[in-house]
Amino acid sequence: MDTPTYAELIGNLVATATKEAGHSEKYASELYGIPRVTYRRKLQGDSEFTMTELQRIADRLQLHDGAAAFIPRRGRAA
Repeated sequence: MDTPTYAELIGNLVATATKEAGHSEKYASELYGIPRVTYRRKLQGDSEFTMTELQRIADRLQLHDGAAAFIPRRGRAA
């Protein structure tokens, strides 16, 4: 089993937070202002989210920690 990349871990955290908020991938990409194909690539770890994008997502999801909510931490499942 390959170790996930940092981009994959962040993509998983974004996907989980989005799903927990009850948003579909299509709606989320519109809400976050990221083209759907690009958003999907970022979720899969094929491309990286920028800090600006992560902050915008955190703002839209009203996450108290802001973009830091998407920084993988030891002991936290992605």
